[in-house]
Amino acid sequence: PSDFASKLDAETRSKLIEIGFLNEYGKPLFKGCVVFALRDLDGQIQSLYGRRIKDSETNNHIYLPGERKGLFSFLGASFDCETVYICESVIDGLALYSKGFKDVLSLFGVNGFSPLHEEFLKAHKVKSVVLVLDGDRAGREASFRLKSKLKELEVESYIVELPEGQDPCSFLA
Repeated sequence: PSDFASKLDAETRSKLIEIGFLNEYGKPLFKGCVVFALRDLDGQIQSLYGRRIKDSETNNHIYLPGERKGLFSFLGASFDCETVYICESVIDGLALYSKGFKDVLSLFGVNGFSPLHEEFLKAHKVKSVVLVLDGDRAGREASFRLKSKLKELEVESYIVELPEGQDPCSFLA
């Protein structure tokens, strides 16, 4: 609820304002969102991502203020995985995972491949990546950019072309 901060002690409230979870008026940044932890390679929480439950005309994807830190990923049976499925968002990653694709890594949108994503691929000894980005112009262009970047990293990559206007979540639904 939007008034939950009024139930917090002053120190906790102050810390949540400091990290950006609450604004200066004590209102939660992630009101109306499902919230996910973004973790570093050691599994420690580095940041949070929220996805609005009801679509907004402004922004449906919310991150804590500042530099994007941490990743959202699912890994199957082992630390090392031969193939990873990369998608644009956490919700797309959950959709893939729910349909049996167990090694999934989410980006921060079409331009959201970061040095930490690169570290992740190296740390997990990934040999190939399947790019499952949205079926729109931005998704297709990002797929080709990422394919080129992955080639530089000596990681084989494949592009799944979704129908126009579809993302992995809507396509799999």
